[in-house]
Amino acid sequence: MKLIVVTINIFLYFLFLCPGSACAEGDISALPGEILPAVSRLNKAQQDDFLNLIKDINNYGTCEDTVFSCLNRQPPDRVAVRNTTIVVFLISNGARNDDVKRILAERAKFAKETTKFIFTLDGRPAKGDPNARIVVVDFAEFKCPYCWDLVPTLNKLVEESKGRVKVVFKHFPLKSHKGSLFSSTAAEAAHRQGRFWEMGALLYSDMKRQEREDIESHARKLGLDMQLFKRDMEEVRLLEDIERDKSEGVLAGVSGTPSLFVNGKAYKMPRHESFLKDVINDEAVELGLEPPFPDPYHSN
Repeated sequence: MKLIVVTINIFLYFLFLCPGSACAEGDISALPGEILPAVSRLNKAQQDDFLNLIKDINNYGTCEDTVFSCLNRQPPDRVAVRNTTIVVFLISNGARNDDVKRILAERAKFAKETTKFIFTLDGRPAKGDPNARIVVVDFAEFKCPYCWDLVPTLNKLVEESKGRVKVVFKHFPLKSHKGSLFSSTAAEAAHRQGRFWEMGALLYSDMKRQEREDIESHARKLGLDMQLFKRDMEEVRLLEDIERDKSEGVLAGVSGTPSLFVNGKAYKMPRHESFLKDVINDEAVELGLEPPFPDPYHSN
């Protein structure tokens, strides 16, 4: 009797996993049960795109076949499951198929990346636990609206990481943005008085008004020692710190702002909170730490 029950249970398990010719034809019912709820929320056209994509995109990790084939292993490959949730996330947010393929290719490249750039971090403006083992370096400047748009996301990474993540700012003033170096100088002078982030917020608040009188108005508003501030604005060493930041960025392949690096690895995926949390979770696992964030593709 017990043997019959076990046999029936095994039959039902495989029937649920691959009903009829589902595995051969690629029906969504062939997918592992844990991802079916997310996939089932896609409409029919989206499901068709989803299936075509996961049968076309190669997985990485221990299984390097297509994502679809790696999902149908026993047990399903964990990287393939995660890649599937990324595809669902992107499709449900209106991403085009070519964009999905590009982002998954960048995700695989980041996971396999062995080149890690070393940056000078001492004395640079930073948020988070000074001893955090996951360091996000942000090359940015103060006439860049995209840099300002990224600030809330970076703040969330620090705040929600349980002390595992810190963000370090590196100056990368662009010659194409007139006055960008002067603004970086003002922020660096404020940094010497412990008010870098506050000065940065004021600079970002009106990127068209960053002349000397505007800068000095910001400094007074922050209660800075104006005599010291003005002296620091003219100091050669301060400019050398900014130039060193930019030189390190250029050597690491930075050409625009914002440009991010996670523990020295160039990050070239969307600057969306979910993608950043995903790669940080992976980095935590590599370091033997508990991932700081819940599954970002289900929680956002």
